[in-house]
Amino acid sequence: MMIGWESANYWTWEFLLNIKHLKAYPEVLRKFGWAPPTIVLYLGHAISFTEYFRDTPLPYCRLGGNKSILVFRELKKLYKHVGRTVLGHQTLVKQVKQGRLVAKESLAACQKLAKAKIPSLLDDLEKAPPKDPKTRYRFFGYLAAYLLSIYGHRTGVLTRMKVKEVKDALGHDQTGYLINVMEHKTVRKFGLAQLYLQPEEYGWFRKWLQLRKRAVPLNNLFFNTLGRGQARDMVRYFRRAWSEMGLPGALSLLDVRTAVATYNFESNDTEVRQSLSNFMCHDVATQERFYALHKTLSRAKQMREMFVCLSVRPDKTTPATTPATTPATAPATMPATAPATEGPSRKRPPPSSPQSSDSEEKEEEEVPTTPKKKRESLSMKLAKKVKEKVGFSPRKQQTQPVHARLRPRVLLKDCSKMFK
Repeated sequence: MMIGWESANYWTWEFLLNIKHLKAYPEVLRKFGWAPPTIVLYLGHAISFTEYFRDTPLPYCRLGGNKSILVFRELKKLYKHVGRTVLGHQTLVKQVKQGRLVAKESLAACQKLAKAKIPSLLDDLEKAPPKDPKTRYRFFGYLAAYLLSIYGHRTGVLTRMKVKEVKDALGHDQTGYLINVMEHKTVRKFGLAQLYLQPEEYGWFRKWLQLRKRAVPLNNLFFNTLGRGQARDMVRYFRRAWSEMGLPGALSLLDVRTAVATYNFESNDTEVRQSLSNFMCHDVATQERFYALHKTLSRAKQMREMFVCLSVRPDKTTPATTPATTPATAPATMPATAPATEGPSRKRPPPSSPQSSDSEEKEEEEVPTTPKKKRESLSMKLAKKVKEKVGFSPRKQQTQPVHARLRPRVLLKDCSKMFK
């Protein structure tokens, strides 16, 4: 915006009013290869800045309130226009993921092989030097692959898990252990992220805590590095462990989460699906919209068959023994139409007997009709006459002379004397 502005007085902030360049901003981002979700994110930041700038203008700014509103509205239009393409782009990305969806057999093999390999890795850590990174990160990769292939958690649940949270796990050796992780991405919506461990699995955690002390850790994280930060390369450790186990593909941890969410959608009913999604801190609406790739070729074929069945005439027809209810086939003694004011408690006698027709005629004669209006009283007639003479009658108000309508009080007095 500043580069395309004619004046050099950028401190006035009037360059924001360059609507032509403002409309070309999404197209410039597309030329850099950015996807629609990223463009929408940048436009959202621009809208937030413009809204803040409009509410708290700078003292030397020459961009008035009306011009700020104009810029804000143009950005909102661009945001709405680009936002229409976000859903289609995300759906296409998920369909590409469908082609490389992790098979159930691969997840089961990962759990089996990792569970058999982790005890030997702990023994190697005990024999290796305290700060040997190779054995440490190899253990991280196998442990992450084992836990995430079961629960489908995000990577942050493991990388932000603290030592105190592991030590304060609920349970014992007979019931198992439950670890509550406080810090993760969706903590405001789902609360704590949880990991249930069997006694054998929790024994791995205990042994790693003992081996962890030898390296004099600089942070309180369970998956600690040799520095002060988190284990940022957990994806790389996972891929190494995945390839060592001989499993197909070069996956990321998000691919594993997508597979767990998709199989949860396909295999379980609504109640179980909701419970598993909440445990893995995943929204059901997001799961059904993006992660659960249910609009596959086989599902689409089933949908087509269902639509075709809607137009097919059913084999079963109405039985011929059903009594006719049309007036043409009704008995001659039965009246064609029932009285409108007949109450629900009145019962008709069977139409076959001759006495029933006579009783029906009497009933029809006795049916009360719509009540007429009550007779007007003398006082109401007197009031009408007074209104007509004064000029307030709706029938004579239009033809009444103007001078008569201007003196209603005098005429009322005269009428009162006359009726006395």
